[in-house]
Amino acid sequence: MARPDPEHDVSEGETVARGVVLPAVLVGIGLIIRIILAARSNSAGEGVGLVICQLTLSLAVMLIACFTASAWMSVSFGPIDRATLKLCAVSLCAGAIGTLLAAMGPRTNVGPNMSTVAWYAVVLCYMGLFALLFSHSLDVQEIFMTVIIVVIMQLAVSFALSKLLGIGQPLALFFTR
Repeated sequence: MARPDPEHDVSEGETVARGVVLPAVLVGIGLIIRIILAARSNSAGEGVGLVICQLTLSLAVMLIACFTASAWMSVSFGPIDRATLKLCAVSLCAGAIGTLLAAMGPRTNVGPNMSTVAWYAVVLCYMGLFALLFSHSLDVQEIFMTVIIVVIMQLAVSFALSKLLGIGQPLALFFTR
């Protein structure tokens, strides 16, 4: 009888490197970028606290949006442990890229609005990372619809909280400048 290959999970249809290692590396990269950018601020403790709040909000909205997409479209993201790790990787890595772009923008109202550019980059990152990490379980149409649901929910939460809290820029809830 042939021994099972430890590098390949038969029930998932993907290698351990693609299903566990790659998302874990993306989570690490996303966290490192966010913490480095937070530490560069005037108050490192305040910056790290803000990053923790942003990450919690972003991850919660991502998981709720994907649960909604799963319920509406009857799609499966795979086993719950791997799906959660992959969704965290998508959220953290795309958010880190958005934060990096928003931080590179000018601090005045003159010049390009890098928060808007960052949102476009985040949407493109969502598409690319969903396609990379979930290509075995979702087809292209399901990936597009899932990304649309996630983005609409993030924008709705962002605008609702900014109105509720009286914050000037609603996009600042997911990444800081």
